[in-house]
Amino acid sequence: MIFRKYQTYCDRLRQDKAFLTSNGRLSEQLVDKIILQLNRVYPQILTIKEAEKFRNPKAPLHSRLSNLIAHLQKKGDKPCQEFYRALQINAEHLYNNLPSRRRLKSTLQDMRSSKLLNYKTPSLTICLLLHHKKEAKSGLHKMDYPSHHR
Repeated sequence: MIFRKYQTYCDRLRQDKAFLTSNGRLSEQLVDKIILQLNRVYPQILTIKEAEKFRNPKAPLHSRLSNLIAHLQKKGDKPCQEFYRALQINAEHLYNNLPSRRRLKSTLQDMRSSKLLNYKTPSLTICLLLHHKKEAKSGLHKMDYPSHHR
């Protein structure tokens, strides 16, 4: 996958789907909590009928969760964002260990490190300019060096 500067929540959910749907990762109760939260807080994202479909205990949890994720992705970025919000509220430990979160944390850490290095280490051009200015002030030009420096 090509990384863009900013990933959408749909992109992140696509990356996290295998992690989230892996066996035993999310419990039946946790999936129910997420579905109910999405339905109660955002009925335009998940209607009562849709919530009942995704909570149907006759269907395997893996397929219900996969179908829920696909449904949210079809609806757009805001529903995917709300899924993450519900996951964070109901299972913060799991939310913090999502592959997309770990990549995001790693990328932010790399950016902070490079900014810190860039901040603390002046570029070569600035060093050369400062060195040249110092030489000019002290009057030491190439021609002024004693003969043993030539």
